[in-house]
Amino acid sequence: MLQETNKTPFVKCDPIIGVIELKGRSIPENATSFFSPIVDEWLENYLQNPVEPTTFNVALEYFNTSTSMWILRILKKLDSLFLNKNKKVVVNWHYTDEDILDSGVDFQKVVSVPFIWIDIQKQ
Repeated sequence: MLQETNKTPFVKCDPIIGVIELKGRSIPENATSFFSPIVDEWLENYLQNPVEPTTFNVALEYFNTSTSMWILRILKKLDSLFLNKNKKVVVNWHYTDEDILDSGVDFQKVVSVPFIWIDIQKQ
């Protein structure tokens, strides 16, 4: 688990319950050094023995372009789990505004994993 800072999101990766969570703002100065351990190490290890369902909770209020590339990498790895290994995967896309919703819609267009749309302002 990584705590949220001014530039990086809260991150939770729990292999026992199959949850990956990003929450807050994501504008790291070096997105590769921030996300690589999460994606290239933790997620790769998790995908060797995943649980069902695997849930990707995204509750970012803002993220930059480099973060979006890492989100797409996560989604593509989860999509492979969903399509090639026939495992249940779901993305819970939390949004507060149209820009974040639109980003999620764009991501959904390139993967087969089902998305659940959650309007935080209606909660």
